[in-house]
Amino acid sequence: MESAPAPGMAQRRALVAGADEAGRGSLAGPLVAAAVLIDYENLSLRDRRALSDLDDSKVRSPEEREELYPCVLRAATRVAVTVRCVRGIDARGLHVTNLAALARSLERVAVPGAVCLTDGFSVPSCAVVLRAVIDGDATSAAIAAA
Repeated sequence: MESAPAPGMAQRRALVAGADEAGRGSLAGPLVAAAVLIDYENLSLRDRRALSDLDDSKVRSPEEREELYPCVLRAATRVAVTVRCVRGIDARGLHVTNLAALARSLERVAVPGAVCLTDGFSVPSCAVVLRAVIDGDATSAAIAAA
């Protein structure tokens, strides 16, 4: 896992916001989108090492995720979580609801000068400029932390 925002970015950035969702596969809901802002410039060596252990949560055991959770909260300068219930998903559709939840979470953590990343999806309705990263939760610690 890199400390730069994403592969192919020409310049390292100190502030990286990452967003991801969980619950898209569930027929019973809810859908949860989260975003974190990580200030790499002010991370301790311990937190940098812990963040390098982050990966797609689906490849981690519940115990491993539980162990990494305090590190994520310590490393993140901002955290946002957006939850959408089944009724909202049924009314708007899964994809539209997902994009809106990702946008809301990312907008709540983004700051000027931050690189903003999402896992896989471009989010046209988002008020911040972002980059969609395919398999981002496997390549960006900020996305995996979300």
